[in-house]
Amino acid sequence: MSARARFVFREANTYQIHACHGVWGGPNPHGQLEASFYVDSPLLPVVANMRESAEVPGLSLLESQEFPVSGGEGDVLHARRLVTGVVLSPADAIAIGEWLIQNATSILTRTGQRPP
Repeated sequence: MSARARFVFREANTYQIHACHGVWGGPNPHGQLEASFYVDSPLLPVVANMRESAEVPGLSLLESQEFPVSGGEGDVLHARRLVTGVVLSPADAIAIGEWLIQNATSILTRTGQRPP
């Protein structure tokens, strides 16, 4: 005997869509997969002093105080901001991974790009 289930999709009041450049995580102590999704962006200054000019509409940068992070000569520093995270069972992680691969491959094929 098989039962059927019907689902009606609704967005929660707090539902959001986020950009994602990557994911960091792995198995947690409870045997689930924890994934933190992130976005990479240029480092913003800690403080930026602006001035208003009669010649140019809007504000222009007067001076800024950079974020106190040291790097090697010529290093370009970026901020990796964790946006959101999920905790999944191994089975759910596999199902979501397969869904992502299937749909991404379909898009690449339709647009004439080769899947990796």
